[in-house]
Amino acid sequence: LAAARAGAQLVLLDAASPPERLRLALEAVGRPLVLKGSADAGPALAAAGVDAVDWPPGDAAPGPSLGAAATVVLFTSGSTGRPKPVLVRLAEVARRADTYVRALGLGTHDRKAHLASPGFDVWLSELTAALAAGATLGVMPPDLEQDALNRLVDDDGLTWLDTIPQLAAL
Repeated sequence: LAAARAGAQLVLLDAASPPERLRLALEAVGRPLVLKGSADAGPALAAAGVDAVDWPPGDAAPGPSLGAAATVVLFTSGSTGRPKPVLVRLAEVARRADTYVRALGLGTHDRKAHLASPGFDVWLSELTAALAAGATLGVMPPDLEQDALNRLVDDDGLTWLDTIPQLAAL
């Protein structure tokens, strides 16, 4: 959201990705300024040869409003050997979120489990649709086990879950 607000191009990366994948992704987009929100991200980014800046800075000022040219870069899985960048306008991301909310009837009463890694396109869809709906978004740990997820659905009243068919079948 900060990148969009500043009119910058957002490149989604997962610090848990192998260093070679991070290196290839960063090579594809040039030498970006990387903002990291966690000290845990530092070693992975350093291994990929990237300098990172802690975020948020103490003196952050509001940026310009989101422009029509603002973009996000997502990467393919790399199954052909190299992850390939895919450029998506944020206006399209917003339209998709709005469609998602209207089609599923999502609203402020909903509670969403945010399971996806930032390295996958569904991460952005989950985030933006939850924000557009005014839903509660619970970021799940990457090592969440099936029993813990079942408890969250039962005990915390999760109403919305995007997942792969194999996990949904459990």
